[in-house]
Amino acid sequence: LSVLSGKSLPWGLLTGVRPTKPAMSKIREGMDRAQFIEWYGKEKFVSPQKAAKAYDIAQKELCILDRIRRNGSGQWPVVSGQKGNGDARETYRSREDGIPESGAGGCGEKTLWADTCSIYIGIPFCPSICSYCSFSLGTAKANAGKLDAYTDALCREICLVAENVKNKKIFSIYIGGGTPTSLETAQLEKILACINECFDVGILAEFCVEAGRPDSITKEKLAAIKRSGAGRISINPQTMQERTLEKIGRAHSIGDVYRAFEVARELGFDNINMDLIAGLPGEGAADMEDTLEKILKLGPESLTVHALSIKRRAKMESQYTKGEEVYKMIGLAADAAAQAGLEPYYLYRQKSIAGNFENVGYAKPQKEGIYNILTMEEVQSIYGLGAGADTKVVLDHAVPNPSRGGKNGNILRCSNVKDVDEYIKRVDEMAARKAGLGM
Repeated sequence: LSVLSGKSLPWGLLTGVRPTKPAMSKIREGMDRAQFIEWYGKEKFVSPQKAAKAYDIAQKELCILDRIRRNGSGQWPVVSGQKGNGDARETYRSREDGIPESGAGGCGEKTLWADTCSIYIGIPFCPSICSYCSFSLGTAKANAGKLDAYTDALCREICLVAENVKNKKIFSIYIGGGTPTSLETAQLEKILACINECFDVGILAEFCVEAGRPDSITKEKLAAIKRSGAGRISINPQTMQERTLEKIGRAHSIGDVYRAFEVARELGFDNINMDLIAGLPGEGAADMEDTLEKILKLGPESLTVHALSIKRRAKMESQYTKGEEVYKMIGLAADAAAQAGLEPYYLYRQKSIAGNFENVGYAKPQKEGIYNILTMEEVQSIYGLGAGADTKVVLDHAVPNPSRGGKNGNILRCSNVKDVDEYIKRVDEMAARKAGLGM
């Protein structure tokens, strides 16, 4: 097809969502950057630019995973004689020059992660439904009569799962959605209090709340999140073009983005991520350039740039922006992130993604989203709580895998029911499913 069309895809034959995994494998085998770029091109027809990006990000991820594993909780080590992290960053920097060890204490051996896990907690409601998305199970307004019952059921599952993983070290807790802040303040507070009661939040490598939509964020909700011990939040505009926000069904303004960010800073949040999407309907490179300028003036600690991927059952039925334009937009984002001191640290792809491109997370050193790396690289079990949440249990040995027709594998999966009413009624069953996978 490339010969017939005269075109080539940047990621070649790859259809999977984790293009850094082959790079990680080859780095562990001792393959250098030039060898990997050549190998990826020959084996998978991946372009040299994308192969280089996969290699560089894989090496960065390996170093971050190595640091997390070596330091137990994943926190930056305190250098002797200093009150803060001080020279710890330089220690980490020096490790980036080489390849992390694969022996004891390193991250090359998956067996080293068998006694650890992370927790994902899903709030599957939003203020309104974006036209490209199918993650949300409905608006908070439409489900208002169910939100208290959902909160109670979720707290029940949190308690049950916490008991089942009490012998594991929990590295991260991530509250996502949907939009967690679409809940009322009291409902959000109840969930956060339950998390603190069931888990030792103080020793986590990361506690992140995807606050998400600016129109759902209030000072009271952010204050509750801050009191809970969460240190990382996301405020996600997707674009800073008013006409696009209206077109895609996001019921907030650019002013809402500025207001939410300002309030978060006032409350002391010093690790804020912001999401952008390249390829939204009607947008081009100039729009992305303007959006980046507005966002980066705020100074977020991390920026995640997605190439538009239209989900199944989403209202948006086709991709409106040409791949060539998305390519320019992604390039502008990479350049702007670099100028702002944000380094690429994780990468993944999605089905039906614009231009066959990718999603990349950029962050200031020591501000990387740890959960993002853990869930992409599949080095530890991640338990999904809430309606529609997915659980993935990583074993240190292969077993017959029901989700793969009985073939042997070391990753077992199960999903909670998506229907909110069914989840509320069957929450004990959902927790039992996970326990049956070898908690």
